[in-house]
Amino acid sequence: MEKVVISVIMSVYNEKLDELKQAIDSILKQTFTQFEFIIVLDNPEAVELRTVLEDYRDIDNRISLIFNDVNIGLAASLNKGLTHATGQYIARMDADDISDLHRFEVELASLENNNWDLVSTSCSFIDDTGSIIGEHATMITNPIYVRRLLVLENFLVHPSVMGKKSVFEALSGYQEQLPASEDYDLWLRVIMSDFQIGTINQSLIKYRVRDNSMTQSDLYKTFLVSRFIKEQRLNGNLIVSANYVQALGIFLKDNQYYNLKKRAQFNEGVHIFSQAKRERKISLILSAVFNWVTCKQLRFYQKSRSQYNHEYQKLLILDRE
Repeated sequence: MEKVVISVIMSVYNEKLDELKQAIDSILKQTFTQFEFIIVLDNPEAVELRTVLEDYRDIDNRISLIFNDVNIGLAASLNKGLTHATGQYIARMDADDISDLHRFEVELASLENNNWDLVSTSCSFIDDTGSIIGEHATMITNPIYVRRLLVLENFLVHPSVMGKKSVFEALSGYQEQLPASEDYDLWLRVIMSDFQIGTINQSLIKYRVRDNSMTQSDLYKTFLVSRFIKEQRLNGNLIVSANYVQALGIFLKDNQYYNLKKRAQFNEGVHIFSQAKRERKISLILSAVFNWVTCKQLRFYQKSRSQYNHEYQKLLILDRE
């Protein structure tokens, strides 16, 4: 086996067999070959998935498998993978996405040539059939501008990320106590610790989007947890303590996360705003206005999106100069 430069970490839970195979094949066929592929199966009941993984391990010695006895979640599974990593760099991968065959080669060159600590790329969005249904917005590439934009919203493509292992270790990896947005939390800690994040404005991964990939409760939870994390991290609180977790619980309760009606209204409102913007129908516009008036969190969400879009357009011009 060649010297390991990159440790690829992927967690598997309940992905379709054909999608899992596509994801694994896209890694094994990379033009840059000096990597190990650490796969964590976070579902002890997924017998078929385990069989497929074991078959791949038997034919490629770059693969090492970790089988969790119980489901521990994405963040904890990724951290478990990190403890087994021997490479100088860590590359993320999701079990239903597809990496471009030159992904590692391009990302590694960008990290080393620019002396970046972490890099994300752009992506193409695909549906369940593998058909491309959209493209990621143009990436802001300058680390200074990336930092300015990240404090407003998470725009990095998590499964495309590659970074120095030393950075992941310095920050103790992902925060397992968070119920969502563990990737955004890590990116904020990266920039608050004065590490540099750059991006590549090139689609090097196909990111699968499903109709049911984010439930209504998850959408609202992600919004609230991201908002809480942002407030905490930007105020210099970089450690998740018992008090931090307790404060998050209070924050979720105060913002009516456990109110099913409020959750549904928020998610419906986000969907209607997006649809009204595309179709420009009077009925949709009136419905969007009604939701905006009656849902405080939706107003905050739209205000945050507006601030992000304004800053993005401004930085996009500067980034091109």
